[in-house]
Amino acid sequence: MDNSNYRREKESTHIKFNEASAILTSDILINLAYFLVSTSSLSDRDKCNAISIMSDACIGLCDGQYLDLFIKPNSLNDYLNTCKLKTANLIQVASMLGVIAANGTSKQLQDASIYGELLGISYQIKDDLNDNDGIVNLISKDEAEKLITNTNQILPHYNNLFLEAVRNKVLC
Repeated sequence: MDNSNYRREKESTHIKFNEASAILTSDILINLAYFLVSTSSLSDRDKCNAISIMSDACIGLCDGQYLDLFIKPNSLNDYLNTCKLKTANLIQVASMLGVIAANGTSKQLQDASIYGELLGISYQIKDDLNDNDGIVNLISKDEAEKLITNTNQILPHYNNLFLEAVRNKVLC
């Protein structure tokens, strides 16, 4: 979307192949995710819940990408909201779908949501620091690193909750 030639030191899809292939690939991957959920062995209720969560994340991704491309954040809160929408939503939904697939509790689903959001925001901040973009236009690199550190101090609590949930589901 930002027309960057490289992503993590590799050619971007639209450069390596072409723009049409990049767009079609993303369309296929999104629809494949919906297909996999709809044809899974999940209960109808869980399928609907999963599809709702996925749809909400896709809408958020588009909103966040629009904000990032056309309405540059001018405050830390605006920046963090954009991170939540465009990046954290995707990690959040992946975390939540794992809980749904494992027949987790509503508390585990809530914890997965928080975990995914924190991990996604932390990831986006780190990515922007590496690219010298985004957050570095609002606060110093040291302040941004502190945000990541603070977020990462919360994440182990949720990692432990997930490990416990996995042990309970897998080892029972």
